[in-house]
Amino acid sequence: MRIWIDDMRKMPKGYDVHVHNYKEAKKLIDADCYTDDYIEHISFDHDLGEDKTGYDIARLIEKYAFKGLIPRMTWEVHSMNPVGASNITKAMKNAERYWDKNDSI
Repeated sequence: MRIWIDDMRKMPKGYDVHVHNYKEAKKLIDADCYTDDYIEHISFDHDLGEDKTGYDIARLIEKYAFKGLIPRMTWEVHSMNPVGASNITKAMKNAERYWDKNDSI
């Protein structure tokens, strides 16, 4: 499954699911921990027009990667918010480190 996270922009071709907010994303990510319908790729926007952001979603993925609960996925950041994009990138790079560590065990 390829996920586009953005509350304003239209989902481009090549994605399967358009997620508009943290709650929708968490539902898919939680399901990914327990089903075979895994997240292959995710594209992040930071500002989601609510109290939670794309960074909060990236931190959730980071936490689940640390615990070994979610499989590796590819990712990108399409946010125009430079600070938010940087924070998402840091969280997802941490998730990659956890996946690498879990893969080597």
